[in-house]
Amino acid sequence: MDQNPNESAPLDPSSRINESRRRRTHRLIVPSGKTERAIYVNDVAKRLVPGLDFYLFSLLCGAVLGAAILMDHPAIYILAALLGPFMSPLIGLGFSTAVGSFRFFLQSLGSLLIGSAMVFAGGAISGWVSRLFSDLPVNQASYHISYSAPDLILLAIGTILAITSTIKTPKKRSLIASVALAFEVYVPVGVAGFGLTSGLLNFFTGGLRIVGINILLVIMLGTFVLIFFRLRPSTFFGYLLTAVLLGGAAYALFMSSALKTAMQPQVTSSAVFTKTMQQVSSLPAEATFTPGPPTATQQPASLGPTATNTLVPTRTPTVTNTPKQNEIYAVINEPQGVYMHENPCTDDEKCPKVIPALADKTPVLVLARTEDSQWYQVQTGDGVQGWVMGSYLSFE
Repeated sequence: MDQNPNESAPLDPSSRINESRRRRTHRLIVPSGKTERAIYVNDVAKRLVPGLDFYLFSLLCGAVLGAAILMDHPAIYILAALLGPFMSPLIGLGFSTAVGSFRFFLQSLGSLLIGSAMVFAGGAISGWVSRLFSDLPVNQASYHISYSAPDLILLAIGTILAITSTIKTPKKRSLIASVALAFEVYVPVGVAGFGLTSGLLNFFTGGLRIVGINILLVIMLGTFVLIFFRLRPSTFFGYLLTAVLLGGAAYALFMSSALKTAMQPQVTSSAVFTKTMQQVSSLPAEATFTPGPPTATQQPASLGPTATNTLVPTRTPTVTNTPKQNEIYAVINEPQGVYMHENPCTDDEKCPKVIPALADKTPVLVLARTEDSQWYQVQTGDGVQGWVMGSYLSFE
């Protein structure tokens, strides 16, 4: 009876442990129970299955992207990414890899390929239209056929935000985070379609290469983010499948990246290009000698009674001058300036940039061009030579 009735009895140690477990479980995003976890994974997977709106917005994105390539303005490229759909199939690739579901992986990949085909068609139509115009600039499209550090940062941020929001709030979709994924995947797809029909095959191959690299990066980054949230395979086969998918993605990423080129110093950049260079200007003509009519020269008479004068014909050369061809000049037509390259391509590994950059309105002497007239070899007033895309030159 000495105990105060207002005082509560001390908790049993086992009760404290159970309370701690309940709090920890409440803080977990993915349920720890087998049944609850299976229900949660199925719910997320269902919401990552694209609906009709995904394909409609992919078609709209492709149409706007085709206009952006023709208009060559960065604002239209951003508009195309904003009109892109929520990239649920792309997120589904990382999700299926993390949970070890090969069936869902193929389903997500198929949906992504269909949506990409619609965007590719939009770029292909713009490529056909571009044949109706001469000297159509494609400066903005050229930025999406080579990889850069800002692209990697944008893709990583978009992947992390999109997957995190999908896991934390499965019923909501972060369209803002998906814009970065659409910009890094759909835009190169449209540029590849443009390159196929316009005749710029380096745009076609470069765009597809960037798309493949970005998809592999999303798979790897998405898988690691999901593993961080304790979303892992539940069976041995799931772990094995995840390891195979991650290993294949890492291998393909390594083989398709610039690391492979950097590890082959014996391959020179000159072996990469097979285009025939056509000279558009020549060196100053030298004097040539044209044989003239023979002229007679008189030899001295020989001694003796029978000496006679004889005429021996000899050739006297006459000099004729070949007229010098007109030199072709152009000016740089890019407000932000442009770098020359040692060879005609945009890959900084194969075709290093010539430092410093050329400012806008800089006059240059045109020396040669590629067969498709896409690249021009120019020379500055200081005698520095390099290759510049024809879209950056003005011949007015």
